[in-house]
Amino acid sequence: MTVEEDKRLALRLVKLRPGEAEITSAFTLPQFRARGLYPFAIRTLCALAGQRSLERVFMITHRENRASQRGILKAGLRRQGWIVRIVPPLAPSGRGVILRGFRLKWMSGGKSL
Repeated sequence: MTVEEDKRLALRLVKLRPGEAEITSAFTLPQFRARGLYPFAIRTLCALAGQRSLERVFMITHRENRASQRGILKAGLRRQGWIVRIVPPLAPSGRGVILRGFRLKWMSGGKSL
């Protein structure tokens, strides 16, 4: 997904900036799992992103999706932060609030942690 595609979405979890992309909706069929295809696909897509001068690639998983997280880490990506979506039962249109922890810079004595 590119910045332009991200801006057209009603619900934006990452809010991509110029030079960023997101790999979404990744799925490996059961008969092809445990063969290293998922990390290979991620590395290939990241290489293509680099050829297009993109500097950062995001992937989002549910916090309990350990298999996907392992594949992402094997591909060479690293954990960057968290996203929490809170949708109160009576929220209009079900939008709620999205908290993004991956863009925060914590300051301590003038230095980023």
